[in-house]
Amino acid sequence: TVEGSLGIGQPSYLTLTDAAPNALAALFVSFTSEPVPFYGGTLQAWPIIMTSTPVLVTDSLGGLWLELPPAEGLPEGQSIFVQYAIGDVAASEGVSISNAVLGIVQ
Repeated sequence: TVEGSLGIGQPSYLTLTDAAPNALAALFVSFTSEPVPFYGGTLQAWPIIMTSTPVLVTDSLGGLWLELPPAEGLPEGQSIFVQYAIGDVAASEGVSISNAVLGIVQ
C-alpha cells in the first residue's frame, strides 16, 4: 500500500505485507505500466526507471516499510508504479512478486 499524497514536500510511505520473512527484496519503479513476464508472474512496473539500491530485506513477519523520497521535480498528475520482487523459496521460480501499486503526484 501507499500512504500519503505523493505531493511535493509531503511524506509518503510504501508498505509491503505478507511476503517471505527475512527475505531479500527489490523495489521497481516506473512512470508507466507495460506488463512483462517476470519469474512466473507479471511485472507491471515496466519499463523500470529505478530499482532499490541496496537490496532491501523483509522483517521477520514478511513486512517492509519505506518512506518514499519527495516528488520534487515531478509534475502534478504524474503516475508512479511501484512493485516488489521478493526472494521466496516457496515460489515456483524462487521469486514472489507483489501487487503493483499506482500513485499519482499531487
